[in-house]
Amino acid sequence: MTTNENTPRKRPPTHYSCDLLRHWVEIELLDEQGQPITNMPYQLRDPNGVTRHGRSDFNGIIREEKLMAIPAYITLGAQALVEEMAQRPLRVQRGEAGSMVKPAAEAAGYRYHYLRVGELCDSRPNIANWPETDPLPEYHFPCTLGRGLRLNPMSQRHVVEICPFRAWSLVLHHTAEYSLVNAHNLALMSILSYANEKYNDIGQKEGSVQHFFHQQMLDLSRLPYQVNDKRCQPLVKDVPFADRYTDVAFMDTNLGEAPRGDSQLFFAANQQELIIAWRGTASFQDAVTDATYKPIDMTCDIAVPCSNIVKQGRAHQGFLEAFQVVDNSEDDDIVKALRNLNRLLEKEKSLYIAGHSLGGALALLHAAKLRQYNPLLYTYGMPRTLTLSSMAELATIPHYRHINENDAVPSVPPERELDSLFYKLWGPLGNLFGYTWSVVKAVLPLGSEVFCHHGEVVHFYQARSVQQWFDQRNPRAQTKRRQYLPNSAKLFLVPQLGTAAHQQAGEDQRQLMQQLDEHSKQEWFPQYGNPTLKDALTGKDHPSGQYADYIAARLRELLAPASGHGYQPQIAAFAAQLQQYQHEIPLAEQNRDKLFLALDRQLAHSLVITQSLPEGEVIMQRFYQQGESS
Repeated sequence: MTTNENTPRKRPPTHYSCDLLRHWVEIELLDEQGQPITNMPYQLRDPNGVTRHGRSDFNGIIREEKLMAIPAYITLGAQALVEEMAQRPLRVQRGEAGSMVKPAAEAAGYRYHYLRVGELCDSRPNIANWPETDPLPEYHFPCTLGRGLRLNPMSQRHVVEICPFRAWSLVLHHTAEYSLVNAHNLALMSILSYANEKYNDIGQKEGSVQHFFHQQMLDLSRLPYQVNDKRCQPLVKDVPFADRYTDVAFMDTNLGEAPRGDSQLFFAANQQELIIAWRGTASFQDAVTDATYKPIDMTCDIAVPCSNIVKQGRAHQGFLEAFQVVDNSEDDDIVKALRNLNRLLEKEKSLYIAGHSLGGALALLHAAKLRQYNPLLYTYGMPRTLTLSSMAELATIPHYRHINENDAVPSVPPERELDSLFYKLWGPLGNLFGYTWSVVKAVLPLGSEVFCHHGEVVHFYQARSVQQWFDQRNPRAQTKRRQYLPNSAKLFLVPQLGTAAHQQAGEDQRQLMQQLDEHSKQEWFPQYGNPTLKDALTGKDHPSGQYADYIAARLRELLAPASGHGYQPQIAAFAAQLQQYQHEIPLAEQNRDKLFLALDRQLAHSLVITQSLPEGEVIMQRFYQQGESS
């Protein structure tokens, strides 16, 4: 029989016989910790269009009876669901393999489901700082809204584990104490600055600035895994989705409508923090910037207005111009990004600035400009940027300056006064004569306005011991012989550990440093200079990845000291060698190496501030487990 438009359609029945309505269903709503999701509004509908409404009980259970055998669908109130699940923490291990709920549900004979909020929402929820016209976040909303969970079979309990509505956030501590976690995460941000906004160094989207903050940090199926072209594991915590990184911008003065110079940086901000990272040397123009070391006088008076960086001393011309080209950009995108950055600074967020190589120099200039906002600065392999007279103005900026073994870049420009009247008196030839005279002054220690370093040095030092003895084969003379012993160890030397998180750590550190005389302190941990305990300077220790890899390795072995991995075996062998040859190693060198081993052991105290967080143990477990599985 055929029908036409005038044929009345059958309405779904509203009453069924008792024989048909003899089924029931239970839905138990749990979070990833196995805690019930209570008082959650729901709608259960069958294929015939019959709907039922209610709320989950205090055990997170929904029960409906007098149902037909055909499958039904359940959805939850979208706004109530996302608001509730934003407050529920994640478990340590991602994916169903790490579920605590699944084994118990299956052991009891229940049907288990792992769902994200978008798979249960009955409509589109309102998400803070998420434009209504944009697609919803892909991970949390993987399917069409409103369909819900298909319940089949009936007369069965369905245990539904719901992924919290959360995002990843970098673990950072805004404190003057040295933090190994800060060092690790900000080293990764320095590497990320070498990527583009949308592509990494090798032209792929993975590892770009936008990909890291807007995809990796929102994908809870795994931990963030790549910055630029480097696979890595930052230390992260899970936060409510509203506390994600919402303001992210990448600036490149070499692109856009008004290209000028070749400086790059990005910033990323969430509710509490603002991170700024500057790119280091990555092009020929950057190399020219590095070599343009003419000192620029920053002194101001009535006739010369003050810069917004420092009021005294001199600055490396190339670095200063590379920094100012961003502020002076006429590119619309950069102007807009800087306006947004200034708006974020006024919101009193914790400010972190980082950079590697040239990026470290630019980061220091930026920190100097923004010192009223209390920046915390971590740099890696940075060159000298300012002269001695500038240092007093920057004394309030906490800055940890990392040097990897024999990295040559921190030794340039030389610790000399390189200014010259030739720059001012000889017109177009001034630069030629000025640079020529600067070369002479780089060799001869003339003048006092020398280029110097800012911040506390953190040295990754390759310790080697020397065996010394006297050759007495010639009865008339003794010849002193020296040779390196076979075992060496790379040590993590932080001369300044704070006391806020661990008072005993600070006291131990002070006692160790008191063992040094002033000459040794200036030789090994100079206030404005570099450690002199180096072999021949080299560029092979400079890449940003080497800094990040060493920090990550030491961090991972501190979390599992009994594993026997990382640098601990070589450190133990070096210490044993020191004991074995104690009568043949010169006493001064022996005492030095013992002190350095003791300083290295203090590194564990730099994790206390992270471990003391309410979620500290979970943060550490995630980082270690991810590293073991990668």
